[in-house]
Amino acid sequence: MNYFPLTTKIRRPNNLRGIGGIFRLAAIVLVGGICVGWFLGPMGATLYHPGCVAILSSLTIPPYQRLTQAIKSGCGANRATIFFLDQDSGAPEKIAALKPGTVVTVGRSALEHALPLRNRVPIIFTMVLFPGKVLRGNRSGVRGIGMIPSPKAELRILHEGFGIKRLALFYNPGVTGFLVKELERVIPKGMSLNAVPVASAMDLQKELPEALQGAQALLLTPDPTILTEQGFKQLLAACYEENVAMVGFSPMYIGMGAAITISVSEKEIAGEAVTMVRNSAGLPAEHLNAVYYLKRCDIRMNRRSLNKLGLTVNPKALSSFGTLSWKDRP
Repeated sequence: MNYFPLTTKIRRPNNLRGIGGIFRLAAIVLVGGICVGWFLGPMGATLYHPGCVAILSSLTIPPYQRLTQAIKSGCGANRATIFFLDQDSGAPEKIAALKPGTVVTVGRSALEHALPLRNRVPIIFTMVLFPGKVLRGNRSGVRGIGMIPSPKAELRILHEGFGIKRLALFYNPGVTGFLVKELERVIPKGMSLNAVPVASAMDLQKELPEALQGAQALLLTPDPTILTEQGFKQLLAACYEENVAMVGFSPMYIGMGAAITISVSEKEIAGEAVTMVRNSAGLPAEHLNAVYYLKRCDIRMNRRSLNKLGLTVNPKALSSFGTLSWKDRP
């Protein structure tokens, strides 16, 4: 049976017949076209590709190259494109034309150049020491991964892994005050923190070595007011005099005399960046000033220094926080 015979005629509604009907039909098409254009116009102008990831790095240096490649591999090599700002000053414009679903930045300059896109695409930053100075209070559309571990994890490592109960640190309130507030908020029960504010190298010299008396460890913070070349030498000398363990936030400090370093690895940063790309709709639960601090750490120790200071190591407790390594093997 032919349900659609060729002789079937399509009947127009009565109100669309004749000359008046033609004008009515034209009006419907015109109004419909305007509505569709009004609806699709903004969408077409801001249409971004959710599966596409742009990675913008400030510098072409080995640590940044390793990190960008690890992020690209994690996102999918065919989905991610890497740009280096120091090689191509037009990279931000190329990223805007690419219209990625997410932009990941490596380094401060890369974040600064990507910020104009913040209202159109999520931005995830890495390797920025003081992101608050770049964001200037506007955190909308931007999140990132801290260059130091989670403050809570860092304190637990020292308390549970090394038995440290009395901790000291120096800081400039205008630079790392937000970090000290977070440390004070999450300090474990049975542990005390003596946070000494200083505004200059002269202030630091005045406070040493009295501020370290009674402390078991000195926690270094990424504060340029404190960690000048001369300031570091003064801190190290005071630690030796007062039998205080210096705790650094980068592995390089082990070679410079620190007893312990607690840091985050490129692998962990890359892994968290990929997770954020996949779940760019919301921030992780633990964040501070738009920064997510990693809980998995790279813990390095100087056995000779720890033995001299009388600090005991609990490898089982430490292993739950990350990877362990010694400067001097037994």
